[in-house]
Amino acid sequence: MNAGEEPQPALRDLMADRARDLLVLNAVAAAVAQSLEPQPLLVNALDHVIDLLALDAGAIYTRRDDGHLALIAARGLAASLTARYQRLRAEHALVARLLRERRPLLLDDLRSVSALVPLAQAGFRTLLALQLVARGEVVGLLVVVRTTSAWSARETSLLEAIADHIGLALDNARLFAAEQQRRRQSEALRKGALALTEALGLDAVLQRIAQQATQLMEAPICTIFEYDDTSEQLVPRDPVCAPAERDSGWLAAGERIAREAVVRQRAVRSADLPLTTGGQPYTSGSAQLSASLLAAPLMVKGRIYGAIVVGHAAAREFSADELQLIDIFADQAALALEHARLVDQTRRLAALEERQRIARDLHDSVTQSLFSLRLAAEAASATLATDQQATAQMLQTVQELAGNALAEMRALIFELRPGALHEAGLAAAIERFVGAFRARTGLQVALDLDQRRSPPVVEEALYRIASEALHNIGKHARARQVAITLRRRHNSVCLVVQDDGVGFDPTHPVAGDHMGQRTMQERAAALGGSCVVQSAPGAGTRVVVEIPLQPYTS
Repeated sequence: MNAGEEPQPALRDLMADRARDLLVLNAVAAAVAQSLEPQPLLVNALDHVIDLLALDAGAIYTRRDDGHLALIAARGLAASLTARYQRLRAEHALVARLLRERRPLLLDDLRSVSALVPLAQAGFRTLLALQLVARGEVVGLLVVVRTTSAWSARETSLLEAIADHIGLALDNARLFAAEQQRRRQSEALRKGALALTEALGLDAVLQRIAQQATQLMEAPICTIFEYDDTSEQLVPRDPVCAPAERDSGWLAAGERIAREAVVRQRAVRSADLPLTTGGQPYTSGSAQLSASLLAAPLMVKGRIYGAIVVGHAAAREFSADELQLIDIFADQAALALEHARLVDQTRRLAALEERQRIARDLHDSVTQSLFSLRLAAEAASATLATDQQATAQMLQTVQELAGNALAEMRALIFELRPGALHEAGLAAAIERFVGAFRARTGLQVALDLDQRRSPPVVEEALYRIASEALHNIGKHARARQVAITLRRRHNSVCLVVQDDGVGFDPTHPVAGDHMGQRTMQERAAALGGSCVVQSAPGAGTRVVVEIPLQPYTS
């Protein structure tokens, strides 16, 4: 064709068709670029395809982890048809062919395919199905239908190009969604780990596990099944769920999948588990209800704590990533349970040691004072008739012994129930305890105490450590002077108890009467702090305790 010469009509029509096709492609590309959320993206893409190509109806399916295809977007189809074709099974001949091959499927007469007769009855005549491909894999289908005759080669070619655009956009959206989900899950795991370590009591840890699991897995139902060593049964705790779901029969299904997870020692899932109650199917009207559950074992070094179960009161597929995520969270939860168990065991041992020490103190101090008091009273009674001056001296001794016994008893009672600690704070409690300690031992104690309050758990630990240190000084140090310093810093509290007594060699094993030293160190360590005992023979002893405040004030 020469310059300035008009193109032939056929060529002119071809160029116009290509220009229109390019406009359609650009419009679809712009539509799918407007969102990185898979469902809005696909709905928008389908709307543009139907409108720009003047099609009668269409649908887009995405491929699930189990290989089946799920309906994501539909246009121009009656509700009964969208419900009927909500899910395409991978083993169906037509679907298997579409997933296996990389070319469109064109059906000129829907009446010839039994599975598609409902479409024909709705007035549709022809169907074109195209694969949505990403990185060499079929990730979905674009299906369009008409009430008129078959498709032209140009239309088929254009729809193939559109399907390529949609497949690429869907892959990008999935990658973006997966990255966002990984970030959310990583942050949720981090926060969950922090939350689990903050709760020290076993009951509090179990409750926190259930709460964190529902947030992490975005599941409305969760419960913990504890393993009973005696009966070898899994016992459910109070579930975290809506009140209407508590009696839905899902706990029986949860116990079955929890036991399976414990036996297999890994996370397991069930997408459509029938619910029962009392051994009978749980129904709503005439339909039996089902749940989708995900379970993971709670185990540490072969010790079974039980299992955690999360789920939905409806059919739902759990992905492989979710299976891995619940396994990771269950490992964190099991470690938190082991930590809580050890803390609880340490507390019980500490309480037992304190009771034993107080029993020894009662025997060594109060009992001896009372015995001396009895002897002095008997001596006063014996001399009452013959020597009134001696009797008066004996009665003075009785008063002194009674006063000492009363001071010792008050000190021991205060150790058991330090009311001032909760009412007025750590500094006031130490002052009151030191007052009783001075009366009992006669030692001079210098106090330099910061009056600012700290969290109750920190004050309780520091009070117990201070009283244990003073007990050791009174019993072993043979000191003349004691100094106690309490300082509240920006993010920690520091306690120092120092004496000028005989000291000891701290390299010797801690045992016997020095069990209190280990107890002090364990109390500080349980709160993430430290307790350092500095001493040497003849050089006195210095106990330095520091406990961080951040975990208890944030």
